Amino acid sequence: MAQARRDCHVMALLPSTPASLLAFALIVGGTAWLSLRRDVPKAYALAVVNMGVFGIDIFFTAGRPLAIDLGFIAAPFVAGEAWWTPLSSMFVHAGLLHIFGNLFILLTAGPSLEERIGAKRFLLIYFVSGFAAVAAHTGLAYTTNLVDINSIAVGASGAIFGVLTAFAVRFPREQLPIIFFVFVRWMPSFVVLLIHLAFNLVYLLSDTFGRAGGIAWWGHFAGFLVGLAWAYRLPQHDPTGVPTGSAGLPDADKLAPLATTYELKEILQRIRQFTPTARTKHDDTFAQAWVDKFLAKATCPTCGQNFHREGMNARCGSGETTIDIGHD
Repeated sequence: MAQARRDCHVMALLPSTPASLLAFALIVGGTAWLSLRRDVPKAYALAVVNMGVFGIDIFFTAGRPLAIDLGFIAAPFVAGEAWWTPLSSMFVHAGLLHIFGNLFILLTAGPSLEERIGAKRFLLIYFVSGFAAVAAHTGLAYTTNLVDINSIAVGASGAIFGVLTAFAVRFPREQLPIIFFVFVRWMPSFVVLLIHLAFNLVYLLSDTFGRAGGIAWWGHFAGFLVGLAWAYRLPQHDPTGVPTGSAGLPDADKLAPLATTYELKEILQRIRQFTPTARTKHDDTFAQAWVDKFLAKATCPTCGQNFHREGMNARCGSGETTIDIGHD
């Protein structure tokens, strides 16, 4: 969530330019569409809407950034104007690095969280976290001197921070990528969350209480608190409907010869995080769900057909090859 300054007055009924009206229509229409369609992956659809709005901001605004009409400002909103900005500000970004950082987290943690908890809960966490960031911005603007009441807040950072927090707290050992300079490293999700929290805290404390650099750090922490609260309300089972079979943890080394593509190797890394020596109550369920995905994409070197799991045995479609995937 980023903040800037705006000097012009906001119209009370609708955004004031053709570009901002087009972007707002995309936000409303896209949000309604992805919310109502059951067959649409929500995290990916949200990313598409964000990129669409960013494209309008780059190519169709004629030098007047969308933040002027669609960004959130506490003063006019409290005065009864710019009613659309709590929603629209979540889809407007301050630049390429801003949207890239947000979408990188959304497209890595988002699909995994959505898959585990279901689309409805995922959307609730996303939008409640985003609105909480706006509420924090407003509350601090009117109760402290930490936020200027005329500063603009834009970006999906609060919403995405809520998604990352819910995923990392609920599934702390799942692997997520994180970028260090130009390198991408895979780490346990809880470590990724702690790194992001540390960066936010350091910048906040060196930011003259949240102003320097134009970043609305408080909105990030509001999203974190919402994600943290939701993490303890999430279901204690895997709602994806993937069959899990008998209890037990798979041996990833026995599946390694079948990991012949990049995608299969990535899934195998997910499976490797579950070990008999460090396990939690639901590791069996999640590990076997990843195994089922792996086997559905792997092919038998003998007959070329996909595998399916029968308990702790993987069998190809023709029945010619059977692999015991359990630990010896």
